[in-house]
Amino acid sequence: MNYSIAQLTYVCVLMMVAGVIHMVLIKLPVLNSLLAPVDAGISLRDGKRLFGDNKTWKGFISMPLGGLLGFGLNSVLGDYSDTIHSLTIVGRESVGIAKNAWIFGAFLGLGYIIAELPNSFI
Repeated sequence: MNYSIAQLTYVCVLMMVAGVIHMVLIKLPVLNSLLAPVDAGISLRDGKRLFGDNKTWKGFISMPLGGLLGFGLNSVLGDYSDTIHSLTIVGRESVGIAKNAWIFGAFLGLGYIIAELPNSFI
């Protein structure tokens, strides 16, 4: 697993695309049934919510969905562009279990959103 700086940067760019998709989905009036808080309204002793009002299931679902779309579409474009194919690390034998770019992107998005939860801990 000897990846170049360009390949690793490209993964970061794809995660930024996932973040843009995430924010678009957050702002649009879609999936509003998922606006329930992730912490189910649990409050600490001081009365403050565990994760606050901004961590909803809509956001929790939209980041993995953004990763799925970003990495998945990248894998499709990689079939038509040698440059994109050379930058893509997902789908190669060295990636191991995550040979499917769509699944890899969804799991990266899920990992990102789980890693964000402590930032909202009050």
